[in-house]
Amino acid sequence: MNPEITATLDASVNGVDAAAKNAEAVWGYERLPDLVSQETRVKFELAKTRWRVALDAAYGSAYPTQAQVDAVVAYSQTMMRAWPRLIAEATERGFKPIDPDVWETTCDDGSLLAVVRTSAEANHVASNGRYRVVLTMAEVAHLFKAAGGPLAQIKSEFPKAEIVAVKSKAAGPMDDEIPF
Repeated sequence: MNPEITATLDASVNGVDAAAKNAEAVWGYERLPDLVSQETRVKFELAKTRWRVALDAAYGSAYPTQAQVDAVVAYSQTMMRAWPRLIAEATERGFKPIDPDVWETTCDDGSLLAVVRTSAEANHVASNGRYRVVLTMAEVAHLFKAAGGPLAQIKSEFPKAEIVAVKSKAAGPMDDEIPF
């Protein structure tokens, strides 16, 4: 592929990526399309599809035509204008940038674990790289349920009980002779 064409295509993709990253850094990963009207969401998704089709055609060709390159540039410009429009409409509709409440703790290995309310908050918090694991409250509930009955029974009967450690059961059968 011609270096000039490659540079043009790459610059177009980088511009769209930068616009998306900047918007999502403030509003949350893939959250903005959910905050706008159905009409705007459809227009955005259609523009994104057209952009991807243009990219596939240009990058999929050993020798992209000028029309293919022009299509990528045009749809990239459309996508770069789309992100600020999503922000404007979300703001007009009363939505605010994502501001997650993060509960964090240090794990035994020194890494940080974070717990947040929603998947959008988890994606937002995970993107900063500070936490090894980010869980939503729904995931915590699933883990609690998977831990089984004894844990739930203990916490139910002793509401002030605190879990300070969890030890795994010994592997294999416990058929050794008791020394006393």
